[in-house]
Amino acid sequence: MFHPVHILFSATATTAMFWRHERKLLRAVIIGLIGSLGICGISDIFLPFLGGTIVGVGMKLHWCLIEHPMTIVPFAIFGVLLGLASADVVHGRGSTIFSHSSHVFMSTMATTLYLMAFGFTEWIPHVAEIFLIIFLGVMIPCCTSDIIFPLLLSKSINIMNECDKNVI
Repeated sequence: MFHPVHILFSATATTAMFWRHERKLLRAVIIGLIGSLGICGISDIFLPFLGGTIVGVGMKLHWCLIEHPMTIVPFAIFGVLLGLASADVVHGRGSTIFSHSSHVFMSTMATTLYLMAFGFTEWIPHVAEIFLIIFLGVMIPCCTSDIIFPLLLSKSINIMNECDKNVI
């Protein structure tokens, strides 16, 4: 259940971030769905599979979106709707901070449980490798889908100016 809930929070964060900066409904929905369904699959499935395979563990590839779409897609749709609503209800960065934090936590759990469920059972000799797989499998995709992806596609924001404001 962590993967569908991860999809929900990812769709919420991605959509809310885009909706805060550009009020184009169809674009927000598409970006929220691609950001969650596409990038989260990489985070929860492909990177743990790749990491386990590189370490030498016989991992099984289980792509939930392909094998169980009716379990995953409703969570993404609900997350997009939640992202649209939360950006309007919670002013400022609150909607994206809460959803991004929840997204990172759920992604960590989904990635960890994928490793255990699909082949990585001997953890003690590989603690450093597992930490690296989880860290890279969570941080890069989650920050990409929640922050970079929606801001790159938003026409109403200059990312460099936004970054300068947050640093200063």
